[in-house]
Amino acid sequence: MLVVSTATVGSAQIDRARDAPYADFTRYFNDTIKYAEQQNRDGALQSSNEMAKALNVMFDFSKDAPGRLNDGSLRELGSQAQEFLDAIQNFRNKGSNLQDKLKRTGESYSSEVSDLKSSYETLKEKFNVIWGNLQLAGRALKSVCMQGCIP
Repeated sequence: MLVVSTATVGSAQIDRARDAPYADFTRYFNDTIKYAEQQNRDGALQSSNEMAKALNVMFDFSKDAPGRLNDGSLRELGSQAQEFLDAIQNFRNKGSNLQDKLKRTGESYSSEVSDLKSSYETLKEKFNVIWGNLQLAGRALKSVCMQGCIP
């Protein structure tokens, strides 16, 4: 029963991160890239600040998921959740690098934009992997429990 409870809690945490914070994060990421590519430093900096806030909300909703999944004997999912958190941290670092460059006028920030785009793809992939696998685990556990699991 611990496994079912743990999967449910982990899934709920990732679901909360996937809802509004992920949509906000994605919107502000797209705005940051758009403004940066248009050489609009102020717009890019403002969007990147909002993007960082949304990313922090996603992290806060998800930060306990790896430990909870590992404690519930769902180590593979725990590892995937940790990879997601690591991808958030990597993205934070790339976003900070871009913000630093945006604050210094006269310096090119095209390599930081490229790094941020690459980091975004990794973050998105890790997020989709853990979310999808938690959904599959939840359905599988529900099916098993309906066939004879004692509540």
